[in-house]
Amino acid sequence: MYTLKEMRTLPPGKYRLEDNLYLIVRDARRYISFIYTFAQKRREIYLGALSKEVLTVAKQKAAQCRLLLIQGLDPKEVRDDNKKEIERKTVTLHEYYDKLLPIILNAKQLHGANSKRKYTHLPYTYIMPVLGDMPIAKITTEDIADFLKPLWMRIPPTALKLRLVLESIFAYAKKEGLYKGDNPAVFKQNLDMYLPPYGKIHETQHQRCTTNEELQHFLKLMAVWHWWFPEALLPLMIMLTVVLATRVNECCDLSWTEINLNNNTIVLPKERKKFKKGDPFIIPLSKQALWIINEIRNLNTNSSTLIFLRNDGTKLHKDNVRKFMGTVCTSLHGTRSNFRNWCARNNISSEVAELSLMHAVSPNATTRSYLRDDFMDMRIEAMQKWADYILPMEILTASFLTDVQKAKLKAVPYHEKGRGWVGLYRDQWNLGL
Repeated sequence: MYTLKEMRTLPPGKYRLEDNLYLIVRDARRYISFIYTFAQKRREIYLGALSKEVLTVAKQKAAQCRLLLIQGLDPKEVRDDNKKEIERKTVTLHEYYDKLLPIILNAKQLHGANSKRKYTHLPYTYIMPVLGDMPIAKITTEDIADFLKPLWMRIPPTALKLRLVLESIFAYAKKEGLYKGDNPAVFKQNLDMYLPPYGKIHETQHQRCTTNEELQHFLKLMAVWHWWFPEALLPLMIMLTVVLATRVNECCDLSWTEINLNNNTIVLPKERKKFKKGDPFIIPLSKQALWIINEIRNLNTNSSTLIFLRNDGTKLHKDNVRKFMGTVCTSLHGTRSNFRNWCARNNISSEVAELSLMHAVSPNATTRSYLRDDFMDMRIEAMQKWADYILPMEILTASFLTDVQKAKLKAVPYHEKGRGWVGLYRDQWNLGL
């Protein structure tokens, strides 16, 4: 048996202190290890650098390890299991989610900031300030219910997203052994004992929509706006979106490379489609759409590929378009509802109508696998009829304006405060539109 003083002067080598307990000297390093054989494999457990305190503790740990070996257990595996159990009981929800977030984003393959916001923004805004410092292993259904209750009644859509995020977090934690028992964020036969059903506290709000007659009048004002102030891109963008029955971002981010004037079509790549999959989507161009595109081409002298780019290099942003539409009778997405209702009332087949809206032609997967026609000839006819109905060429070109109406408009400085679009919309000059 070596004294501590002797241990500090021994040359490099391995020195037995007692059964399975060794001093290892390697260059300037001196440490204690428990070396043993289990399942015909040599194993070593590091017990710490040489010191009086470490030596005392090492002897105690060696006795515990020998007892485990007598019981047929691998001391190293028992130690690792104990470490995992300690980690399971101490790792907080915030710490775990920081590590988990990249895994979730990779698994979900989300596109765009809005889609990722559910996982990147909402949890850190709502969940972490309340539950983030709690050990994930100790969070209960009651804790989650107490957290969700005030949000569940006040902002149900956000609360539902947060519950789904929590359910995903605990599903991962269960799989990794950090949480024992049932998932505490599951709703059925769990949180439903504390919270009312989502459907009973929240009614889905659809995008604002108006009648076809009001939409026709609104587009008439858009046409007058364009005649009065041709440099404005906003009325052109709104009219083009309506006659194409597209989504706001699909039209606002349109580029010249996507427009094929030889075939009178727009070829939308799958990256710009809502679900980012499938073949490029072809949108037929009506006479009205071609006229609007030609007007934009006359205005757009910028070399950029985007068609709604001002000559000063600034882009017509979809958020600004949505903000503007918040002041009028309808939303742009709501005009797609006008188109769908018009199709139903004018004997346009459901397949043609849904495909024109870039929807699946059927909710049934088997039907979709067989129904592969793009119905292009029928869609060309339908889109032209829709454009003729909602925005006739006479209205679009503002040829209906009388000389008196034109004189009144020309007499109004467009940029004068309180005038412009607001004056036109409120008919401040009694134009009789």
